[in-house]
Amino acid sequence: DITTLDQFKDEIYGVKGTPQTDNLERELETLRIGVQIRNARQKKEMTQAQLAERINKKRTFISKVENLSLIHISEPTRLGMIS
Repeated sequence: DITTLDQFKDEIYGVKGTPQTDNLERELETLRIGVQIRNARQKKEMTQAQLAERINKKRTFISKVENLSLIHISEPTRLGMIS
């Protein structure tokens, strides 16, 4: 039997609309945003420090956003991401 990605996700995280799946979707969207910020910054050839200065934040804030340190990914989500 071949399992589709959607079937696999439903089995691991539950069907769409459940609290667990909704939480996963929010966490993945946050991940996408961090990646998009990093890509846009790099495309503009800006350092984290330059971006931070431009938006009046600390460089460490930019680093945390880009590297997901601000995200509190739940244990089940982390396990699903690495398995």
